[in-house]
Amino acid sequence: DGMCFDFNHQKFTFSGQVINPNETKLSIGSLIKIARKYLNAPYLWGGRSPFGIDCSGFSQMVFKMMGIPLLRDASQQVRQGELIDFVEQSQAGDLAFFENKRGRIAHVGIIMPNQKIIHAYGKVRIDDIDHYGIFNHDKNKYTHRLRVIKRMVPESMPQDFHPSDKKPKPSKNQINLF
Repeated sequence: DGMCFDFNHQKFTFSGQVINPNETKLSIGSLIKIARKYLNAPYLWGGRSPFGIDCSGFSQMVFKMMGIPLLRDASQQVRQGELIDFVEQSQAGDLAFFENKRGRIAHVGIIMPNQKIIHAYGKVRIDDIDHYGIFNHDKNKYTHRLRVIKRMVPESMPQDFHPSDKKPKPSKNQINLF
């Protein structure tokens, strides 16, 4: 049982879960489930696997498993999708893009229910997000400044979350900005 493949004249078998976008019932819930499988994967610039991954490689791989092609870099990915005007209108599965001090898009993460975001920063981790950006409780400060939110998933893709999962709560972290 499992998936077999040949690599460099050797045969390998993968016995874990295999996702085929053509055969999987695609939903926002399955996108979030896939993203969570990367939790604690170490950050590696240019990486695109659970052994090492960067922020845009993370979003690219998660969306690829959903059959949604994203460009490689956050500064390219931000040109895709449909603009969401306010963080309050965002939904799980949207991509949030963040700017550096020079105003360039330098970071991306996947919005989750309950004003959370999953992103690669040191490792793949879950932090809080609000209209300022990402609040990191380990550092007790904002680490990324929010620039824009984009919807990459088709409107026809089911949310499959309970509506109470999506209610925005006021943020209690709006003191120490960056």
